[in-house]
Amino acid sequence: MAGAKKKKSASELLTAGLTAIANSGIDRVTVTDVTEISQVSRPTFYTYYGDIHGYFAEMWLHFGVDWLNFQVGKPLPESLGISGELAVQEFDQAILEIFVAARRIPELREVVEPDLEAWWKNQTANEAAKELNLSWKLAVILGQKLSSNVSKKSELALAFLYAFDVSEDWQKDPRFAELLSTPKTEFELSPLDLGQNDVESHLSAAAVAVVAASGVANASMTRVARRARLSTGSVYPRFKNVETLIERSFAKVMERLIAANIQLAKSRGRSLESYGTFVNAGLLPGRKIWRNFRSEMHLEAMHSKEVAQLMAPAFTATAQQLQADIAREHVPDHLAEAASWLMHDQAIGISVLFGLLPRIGDLDHRVMLLNLNKHLHK
Repeated sequence: MAGAKKKKSASELLTAGLTAIANSGIDRVTVTDVTEISQVSRPTFYTYYGDIHGYFAEMWLHFGVDWLNFQVGKPLPESLGISGELAVQEFDQAILEIFVAARRIPELREVVEPDLEAWWKNQTANEAAKELNLSWKLAVILGQKLSSNVSKKSELALAFLYAFDVSEDWQKDPRFAELLSTPKTEFELSPLDLGQNDVESHLSAAAVAVVAASGVANASMTRVARRARLSTGSVYPRFKNVETLIERSFAKVMERLIAANIQLAKSRGRSLESYGTFVNAGLLPGRKIWRNFRSEMHLEAMHSKEVAQLMAPAFTATAQQLQADIAREHVPDHLAEAASWLMHDQAIGISVLFGLLPRIGDLDHRVMLLNLNKHLHK
């Protein structure tokens, strides 16, 4: 009887975490949230898991691989006991948040990373074409889910999931002959530069770095000031709270980044195919802080309407610019719009994947853009 009771309590606790994370966000869930939902005592919680991050790690071990399979269309096993639309939504969102946060939480990374690597090898046999197809499919799926509160148009990208079908013998395709003769990364995107050498710019750069390293909910004025090598007292006259500072920093980053990318695109070409070079370059060290900051902002937007509204105009403007560039290649407007949001979703998702699976940085993502271009012109 005691063993059955213990087993039941552990199962209830793990399932309760799905609701807790979906309701509050992974960085704001407390032990109290979990025990109140599950009606299990705090001592029982600490006996099983030690702390909240240990608990999240156990959630991954219980649900993680089934969640990965679910992303690529496989049904959830009945043994998980998850049924009904709301329960499935909570499951999907909660484990997604664990997956995103695993990059920066050691207790999660040490279980998520090896599971992902094993699952990836099983899916692709580490063959380049299969890895390209899966990396783009999974990136778009994850990026769309993370972007759903920022723009409903992110759903348009899902119409292209069929297009990730690079063949195993793609290197024999004459369309790729010229591609293979050039380096897959011809340039490295510069690190984020917020411009002026003043206190506010230093604080913005520090806020971006802190969020990138720890998430929005874990950022504080003290941490930002320390990162900027300034006193906390020098922050408050300029920003009333850390939320205001993060919002201002996001706006400044997007303004500078969009301007820099447009200038680079003008010099390098603005075709859909040229975007593949940007994907390759975006995974290099120079954009690490930006990649992680962007992922964390999208994670926060899943729970904050204010953050989602803050982000929407900048990403919509970027998608519109991409749409115009793609349409110039004689692609119908509706397809160009969908492809522009595919680029957005893929960029978010590939950053998350790359943080846990660095091997996808070795792939030549230009191949996928050439392949996608083929589908757009059918």
